[in-house]
Amino acid sequence: MVGFIIKEKTKHFTAASPQSILEYVQRKENELQHKKQEIEKVLPSLLAIGQSAKKEYETKLFLGFKGFETAIFDALQEASVKDTVLAVGVTGKKSKTFNLLWQRWHKERVRRKIKCRILVTELESGYHRVFQKMKYTELKHLKGITPAAMDVVGDKVLILTHGEDPSCLVIKHR
Repeated sequence: MVGFIIKEKTKHFTAASPQSILEYVQRKENELQHKKQEIEKVLPSLLAIGQSAKKEYETKLFLGFKGFETAIFDALQEASVKDTVLAVGVTGKKSKTFNLLWQRWHKERVRRKIKCRILVTELESGYHRVFQKMKYTELKHLKGITPAAMDVVGDKVLILTHGEDPSCLVIKHR
């Protein structure tokens, strides 16, 4: 490629033979080929380790009304007839939009014949009566108010807040 000599404290450069560039590229290709063969030998064991180390837990945070809606319907979509939804902290003391969303969600749950057990935290609003009439639904009253509701749907736990900034934290355990 390039050679140099120092003559009287000055570097003097000279070009090497163009053939040396080809030899250099050939040497690098051989090194890469050798590394590729080493990687191909180890690759199956690396893939096996990756398969065995799959995530057992997955956590997602959904923000805003649309995110909230996406989270709860995704959880319902993955639920099966064998699952029983467990809901804690159900109250009518939230916006009408959320109450209607939950009614729509529960109608879909009933249509799919998924059972649900609900702990209602207040009876004054009468919101619980909507669920009493639904098939596959069991209601009980829990005195006290929880700041957040919680649902267990299949292998997911949903921690829900219905305030000004609604959110849903989904924890999935496989």
